[in-house]
Amino acid sequence: MANENEKVDTKKYLYILLSIFVAASIWFFVDEHNNRTVEVEFKDIPITYRDVNEGLSERGLMLVEGEDSGTSETIDLTLEGRRRLITDLDSSKITVTVDLSDITETGKKWIRPSITYSERKFADITVESSYYVTVNISELNRRTVDVRCEVTGNVANGYSAGEVQLSQTEVELRGQAKDIDPVSFVKVTLDIGQDASETISRDLTFQYYDRNGNLLDGDGVRPTVEYIQARLPVFVTKELNLVVNFSEAPGARLDNTEWDIFPKSITVSGDASQLKNVNNIILGDCDLLKLTAESTSYEATFPIIIPEGCKNLSGVTRATLKIRFKDMISTELLAVNFDYANLPEGKTATILTEELPIALFGTSADVTSLTSDDIIVIADLSDYTGASGTYSVPATVKVTSGADVGVSGTYQVQARISETPSTNDPMVQAPSEE
Repeated sequence: MANENEKVDTKKYLYILLSIFVAASIWFFVDEHNNRTVEVEFKDIPITYRDVNEGLSERGLMLVEGEDSGTSETIDLTLEGRRRLITDLDSSKITVTVDLSDITETGKKWIRPSITYSERKFADITVESSYYVTVNISELNRRTVDVRCEVTGNVANGYSAGEVQLSQTEVELRGQAKDIDPVSFVKVTLDIGQDASETISRDLTFQYYDRNGNLLDGDGVRPTVEYIQARLPVFVTKELNLVVNFSEAPGARLDNTEWDIFPKSITVSGDASQLKNVNNIILGDCDLLKLTAESTSYEATFPIIIPEGCKNLSGVTRATLKIRFKDMISTELLAVNFDYANLPEGKTATILTEELPIALFGTSADVTSLTSDDIIVIADLSDYTGASGTYSVPATVKVTSGADVGVSGTYQVQARISETPSTNDPMVQAPSEE
């Protein structure tokens, strides 16, 4: 009997749920298809004013805003639409705009705003009635005041600060006479921190002051700019070494030279940021191989080019490099060993030159240690791919002993280039088999 009662209760619950579902479906169908609408009120929708800063200003007018200004800041709207749509509508999707482009006179005006929605699905929602907002238009007054800068903090020892540089020294203020007339100047504050060691540059907001230096709240004042850029150059005095870039080669090494630069350094002053990682001034280049070809000693004068924007406190504009080899001799050896490289495919080559005098230089220990057997002359055949016959070809000299010795001059050898005989040529006999 209990089981039968439970079955009856279950069926009853199912019937109730089914009835609710059917009723809701019928209600939804009627609500959607019979164009039933509802009204919903949205409060405190912000108002956006167009053509305020440019259009009104060009006409010598301004919109008076703020508390007790008489200009509407928000609006309450009653909107009508289908229940499903209007309940989905968020007030942030509503835009209320007032166009001031037709305003040409001062005084309070009543203007009908434009009401739009950020999503197209709300296009069927309508405004329940006409709305107007109040705007208070006043004559626009202008006043130009000085910009002052206060610096706080300190620069590090060994550094000095220059004069503050401002992006502009005056700023134009706009507003009603009662708001802008008390302003005597505006002030920015540049805080350079503790022990500043490089140039500081920042965009700063400003505050308003009267002629007695009292801070004003600035309500109703409209500046033409929001920020003033302040730059404080920080300088450093620094000694920079004068250096030359040396190019070495076999037989011509820097450690085999005695050299000096006069002067060795100069003192400059400049922007700390620019000189932060600068320790040297490069005068120029010196090729030690070229030095051996001219003389074992060399002297050259270089202009001293300091970093841009810096001052040369030493006053010296040119530096002199003096350099000489401590131990340098030259000799001539007769090369008797020859080879070739880069032989073209399908070619054979024979070096005809049997002896070639070679000029060598280096330290006395390295040069005197050499014999003819330590030198090999290598002919370069890379440019003779399609050639046959006897040619003077360029050659390089290689020192095989490992001595750090340089070679002076350029060299050529005689080489005979010919086609490799084909194995199918009847004039070429195959080796006999024994």
